[in-house]
Amino acid sequence: MITIVEDSLDDILRTLYPIILEKGNNVETTRGRSKELINVSLELSNPLARVSLTENRGRIFSGLGELIWILSGSSCLKFIEYYIPKYRSESEDTKTIYGAYGPRLFSQGIFSKNSQFKHLIQLLRKKSTTRKAVLQVFQARDIIGDHDEIPCTLSMQFLIRNKQLHCIVNMRSNDAYFGLPHDFFVFTMLQEIVACTLGIECGNYYHNVGSMHLYEKHFKNAEAYLDEGLQSRTCFMPPMPQDSIQRNIEIILKSEENIRQSDSSQEVSCSFREIGYWSDIEKLLLAFKHSKNLEKTKVKSTLSELSNNLFRPFIQKRI
Repeated sequence: MITIVEDSLDDILRTLYPIILEKGNNVETTRGRSKELINVSLELSNPLARVSLTENRGRIFSGLGELIWILSGSSCLKFIEYYIPKYRSESEDTKTIYGAYGPRLFSQGIFSKNSQFKHLIQLLRKKSTTRKAVLQVFQARDIIGDHDEIPCTLSMQFLIRNKQLHCIVNMRSNDAYFGLPHDFFVFTMLQEIVACTLGIECGNYYHNVGSMHLYEKHFKNAEAYLDEGLQSRTCFMPPMPQDSIQRNIEIILKSEENIRQSDSSQEVSCSFREIGYWSDIEKLLLAFKHSKNLEKTKVKSTLSELSNNLFRPFIQKRI
């Protein structure tokens, strides 16, 4: 078993990639040749250090888009394709994604009475020491049916220990180059949402993988990432405000929908009047929209309205 414990996503990637490249076993798969490590355990001691700050792997927009897609409970291809075009190759009907996590986790909405999330929160509030707080992603039907793409994630477990919320994710398979950075972003954000809903702090994030692999076509990309060097070991996302967490998530989901579905001639009004955490998230979504429309001036205007400088390089890169 390979175990890596680091303080940030970049530290984990810079430790993991050389091990895969040097010690990984050659495996031929339906997606191409790869190097694979079996039974890998990654531990992120600071879940807020979830974003790579390098030029090569700094992908906050696609991670944020995937998070909101999941939170919305959607399986719609058009929705996630807006942020991550390669999802089109995973659709069986050109309209939906069979393995989408949103309908499995949040059903009719993250805070709806039928969602796994709602029952998980109730369970943790009822008994803080419970070991039953598990969100199930992978289902028996996934291996019974004939599907090209099924969820890579098996489950998410949440444990409250020493007044901190720890999150343990179990994966059957993980693409170390494309999938892993997104997974860390999405799952640690979900961990923080659960923690804020309960009114406690985040603990560690644990990521256990059956098959951790790097495709041959990404070898040079991984090497370029390593050659780039680390830009910072001290920057991380600001903590998510614990107050009005349900209301703010509902607002950001509606705001994202308005931004994504608006055409280039429409002026999208901001939902968050006060500059802060959720306002910054909204500005990132606006910057992404404007950059897709090649509206450089509008992209630049979002920079002056940010409250946290961590996000500035990502928007500048879109310019």
